[in-house]
Amino acid sequence: MWLGRKEVGTVFDLLGVKENDLTYSLGWAFVNAPSLLTQITAADLGRERQPPVTVYLQRPSAESGGFTDIEIQSETAHVIIEAKRAGRCRT
Repeated sequence: MWLGRKEVGTVFDLLGVKENDLTYSLGWAFVNAPSLLTQITAADLGRERQPPVTVYLQRPSAESGGFTDIEIQSETAHVIIEAKRAGRCRT
């Protein structure tokens, strides 16, 4: 696939490779791929469970004045994911 004169090898060639681009893409994937969300929360919580009901991206923290990158929250669970980008993305 090509975008103008640039070959598109991954979704990040469309969206970008900065930390926020990756955070937003992962959040979108969680909401649009419930099985991925279930697998991530099962790994973090050590058991299979229903997908959480809300995914927050860059939710402000009243305590620190900063924000968390991704929060996955339901009535029974709260998972926080801190996004870090290291090195270059390669196809």
